Amino acid sequence: MTHVRKDLRDAVKAALDAAKPTGWTVAADRGRMPDAIGFPCVTIGFAMESAERRGRPDKPDMRTIRLEATIFVAGASIDDALDDGCAWVEKALGADPTFGRVAEDSIYRETRLDIFTGGDQPAGRAVIACDIRAAKALATF
Repeated sequence: MTHVRKDLRDAVKAALDAAKPTGWTVAADRGRMPDAIGFPCVTIGFAMESAERRGRPDKPDMRTIRLEATIFVAGASIDDALDDGCAWVEKALGADPTFGRVAEDSIYRETRLDIFTGGDQPAGRAVIACDIRAAKALATF
């Protein structure tokens, strides 16, 4: 049995891979940095998880998992490149809020933007955060 985060990571990667424009890379691993996989790229990871025990056999436990899709771009027009990246990632994430029925639903929460002007060329990062609710049995502690 895989962990629900693994199931979601695979489903989100598949959704982004299906929608990505030519030249973009999608990595389902926050440990992969843009210098290793190339610009422009998106990495997928989870920032936190909370759980609710429902205590009913007909209602599985509910997890709320914070997805972070991090967009990395570099070049001359950082704001435009970040906006273009956010547009296709948000569209792909919103196309099926259940990610192929792996989740109950998902909701957009926020986008955080950073621009880095040091180094060989300017670079930017946008972190799109969504909360995903998934019903799956919790471990017994």
